[in-house]
Order: sequence, then structure tokens, then C-alpha cells
Amino acid sequence: MRKPHIHAPPVPCGWINILLHGLGRTLFPRHCLVCERSNPGGILCSRCIPPEVMYHARTSCMRCAQALLYPQEASLCHSCRGREHPLTRQRYLWSYHGTARHLIVALKYRPSLQLTKYSAQVMAESIPILFDAPRTWDLIVPMPSAPHNYARRLFNPSRCLGETVGKLHSIPLATGLLRHLRTGHSQAAQNQHQRLKHARSSLQSTGATLKGQSILLLDDVVTTGATSIVAADLLRQQGAGRIDLLSLARAESWHPAIALNKNHT
Repeated sequence: MRKPHIHAPPVPCGWINILLHGLGRTLFPRHCLVCERSNPGGILCSRCIPPEVMYHARTSCMRCAQALLYPQEASLCHSCRGREHPLTRQRYLWSYHGTARHLIVALKYRPSLQLTKYSAQVMAESIPILFDAPRTWDLIVPMPSAPHNYARRLFNPSRCLGETVGKLHSIPLATGLLRHLRTGHSQAAQNQHQRLKHARSSLQSTGATLKGQSILLLDDVVTTGATSIVAADLLRQQGAGRIDLLSLARAESWHPAIALNKNHT
């Protein structure tokens, strides 16, 4: 006797299949979110985990965290010495190279909320290491996202960083103090002068009154520091007191943009 033919249930197709597949990858990733190798055990494979966060206060500039040539003679580096600066302190988790660079590139160009939340948790837990005498900030201010980047990612990574840091350290998140006006091309190929000009024309304050409140400004990566300098200037104009900057990474080729900023020379 011939066995009856059993029909398999229909397989979802079209947009439903794509949606289900994408949802499964998001909720239950089976690959590394940086290198995309098979990795059933977690968000990052062992090769893509960034280095341990370290900060050497005695041998670093107390303002920008640059290594000091003669730490026994000064607490500020040559670039910071003798200059008025809108930022009180600047700290970062990693130098922008190796595994840290791969993570940031994935975060910026292959947006993943899970990867952003992982990075945010590491940032939040690293604050006691990076700020040797941590202050209690009144507000956390995330760097605003350009409209075209927000449309591509559907979330602002800096805001995600701020939500996690604020929750762990019980600091209010203020997202309405700065706004990004321009859409356009990436700043990746721009030099210091171009980035500073771009930041001045792109960022705008909302006119809120801060009355001396201390601010923790958050960003994903600092390349020249131009955007953070302009953002800090705008917060100062609104009456902010101390402003510290914290980012996931800083470029190795970083040079302080403060020398180019006419407001602080």
C-alpha cells in the first residue's frame, strides 16, 4: 500500500519571512555583531571583545587624558596649558584602533540596538575608573544625531548611552538642550577645520537655562574634538557650569580642536 503524501506546512514568504528572520536575528543573535562570524553564545565573539578600560591619572593630562611627556612637572599637557577650554575633563574608554575600532564601525554603519546597549553598559561601569574623583553630574546630555543618521538607524546611539549611564548612576537625561539641524554627507573624510565649520553650522542650542548645572556630555567617538567643543560652547551659553565629555573611543590621530576655535584662543 502506498503511503499517503503528507504536505509540509507553507513557509512564510515575502516581507513576512524577512520580518520574522530579522526579528529572530535581533532577539536571538547566533553570530558576532561585529565580525558576523558564527557565535551562538553571545553578542560578541572572543576576538571582538574590546580591551579592558584603563586610565592612568598620574601620567595623563587631567583635562584631555593625553599622555604627559613629563608627568612629574605638570598636570596639563602642552595643548591644554594656558588655554581657556569649554570642557572641564575629557575621557574615553578605548583608543580608536583594533577591536575597539571594529566595534565602533559596526555600531555606526551596521546599527544594532543590542551592540549599542552592550557598549552603553561598559561605559556606565567604567565611570569610576575614568573619573578618579567622580563628580555628581546634574544632567547627562547625549550628542544629538544628524537627521539622516537617525533615519538610517532609527535610534540615536548617544541617547542610548545616556539612558544606560543615567539609570546606573541616577542622573537625569536631558535630550532637549542641543539639536542637529543639517542633513548631508559623512564627516569621515573631513579635516579639523572642516569638521569645526560643519559643527558650527549643524549644532544649535534650544535656549534652555541651565543655571550653573554640571553636565556629562556623551558621544560615541571623538575624532578631532570639533563637535564636542562646539556642543560645550553652546551649553556654556545656556549657563552650564562644569562640562565633562565621555566617549566610547578617541582617534589615535586626535589633536585638540581647541586651538582652532576662535571662541577659545
